[in-house]
Amino acid sequence: MSNIINYKSWRRPEDQIRRSQRGDYQDQPNKRLKKIVLRGVLLFFLIYLGYFFFYSHFFKVDKIEIAVTDPDFNLTELNNYLNEILAKKFLLLLPRNNYFWLTNNFLARELKNKYIIEELVIQKIFPKTLKIALKEKVVNLLYQSADNIYLINLDGQVLSLIGERIIINQEKLIKVSDESNSEIIINQKILTPGLLSLILEINDNFNDYLPNLKITEYRVTDAKTNFIKTIIDNGPAIEFTDKLSLEEQLNKLKQSLEQEISDISKLEYINLRVKEQVIYK
Repeated sequence: MSNIINYKSWRRPEDQIRRSQRGDYQDQPNKRLKKIVLRGVLLFFLIYLGYFFFYSHFFKVDKIEIAVTDPDFNLTELNNYLNEILAKKFLLLLPRNNYFWLTNNFLARELKNKYIIEELVIQKIFPKTLKIALKEKVVNLLYQSADNIYLINLDGQVLSLIGERIIINQEKLIKVSDESNSEIIINQKILTPGLLSLILEINDNFNDYLPNLKITEYRVTDAKTNFIKTIIDNGPAIEFTDKLSLEEQLNKLKQSLEQEISDISKLEYINLRVKEQVIYK
């Protein structure tokens, strides 16, 4: 039985290879186009995700809840300051008011640069709420040496340097000025607790004894002194000591003003530190 070959349909193997290669070559532009389109779609999707998560209003922190312990705390001022913080940019482009870019550490650092804080709790609630609970440090006195103002407690310990930070009711706090501009180190103890207590006592009781005199300033000769100078408006410096009771010192001052001193404005100083004596010049 003989084999019949159809010469019209028969192709040499070389011709089939060339045809296959020609088909693959024709399909390459289509494959490249598909890859370009796929990459474009993927890039667009990534850009959309980036915009959605980092720039859209859905994750913009715009609801702020504040809780403070001091009824005199200026909540409006704090709220405005927080809005200033949130308006800042991260890496020049990314908004800080975004839920994902706003970190607790960043907020804590910014707030502690502005306020004297004892306790601070920051909580972010998804997707756009910020809760802050803040308790200010209790400050007893301010201590000024040179151009620096420090916070000190009743133990005489230097708590911190104020700088540009805000203290609630700062105008009501007593400020003691150091005449020698002593070098002050944070956490060191300067004035004795007895002297600090005396300053507070003078501030509370002076006008009960001498209502016509007004203390404008408290001064010390240096950070290790054992007496306090009170500067009287249009008057002398009056020196008190914690070695005698304040009552004794104010009584003998009052008696001297009634019996001996006719015009206190002409005096340079009055020394009450010696028992049963009033020394003045």
